[in-house]
Amino acid sequence: MVLGALAALGLSVLDVPTFERLMMVAAMCLIAGWLGHHLNLSCDDQWDGIALRK
Repeated sequence: MVLGALAALGLSVLDVPTFERLMMVAAMCLIAGWLGHHLNLSCDDQWDGIALRK
């Protein structure tokens, strides 16, 4: 989250237009969601003993 906030601040400092900043934040949210999903699966593997990776 800190890296995302710094990236958003950096885009503001670089005078990137608002729409492009919004699209970058949306892309960062998708990446964070993907990463969270994979981290959740890795925790489930540890407790269930079942490999859920595809």
